[in-house]
Amino acid sequence: MRPFTRLAMPLFLLASLVGTAACANMVFDSASVVPTREPLPYSARVHVTDVGSYLVEPGSTLTTDPRLRNQVLDRGPLPLAGPDEWERAVRQYVATRQTFAKGLSKEKSDLDLRVRIFLFLDRSLSFDFDHVYVAKTEATVHDPSDGRMVAAFMGFGKAAWAGDKDDKEPVNRAVQASLNDLFGKIEAARELRL
Repeated sequence: MRPFTRLAMPLFLLASLVGTAACANMVFDSASVVPTREPLPYSARVHVTDVGSYLVEPGSTLTTDPRLRNQVLDRGPLPLAGPDEWERAVRQYVATRQTFAKGLSKEKSDLDLRVRIFLFLDRSLSFDFDHVYVAKTEATVHDPSDGRMVAAFMGFGKAAWAGDKDDKEPVNRAVQASLNDLFGKIEAARELRL
């Protein structure tokens, strides 16, 4: 590793953490959501089980390795709100999208949907480059009568950001793209159309 890189990395990480510490705890705030044309004929309970943000090695989002977890440098560079706040936001997204024809329920439902949200931040060593935000959402669909997993899905979203703005806009764009991808796959799943 070059001497400049060894010195720049700790300074960069410190600047990144100080820059985001002033923000309030972020929660996903969906932009306009287009209702689906093919809702699933069920009711569902949506539960966000995990939300996390990770700083990855600079440039790792440009590689062909899709497993960004292998490139993590640090956990928690963004001040994210807890799973309860994210659950409310995701429930609002799903309700607006109308994925489930019988609606959402907090208690008894036809399906249980467990969602995990991961944000990966790729901030370059040079502030002249855009930073890249990658959102990965994972969902497992369970039968509430016996807890058996019926299906699993993953969504992916990406947004670039120039360093002169706060993190909220690119986080929202990446998460929205990831949720669009995730719920598009859920709505198209043959195993849920029986």
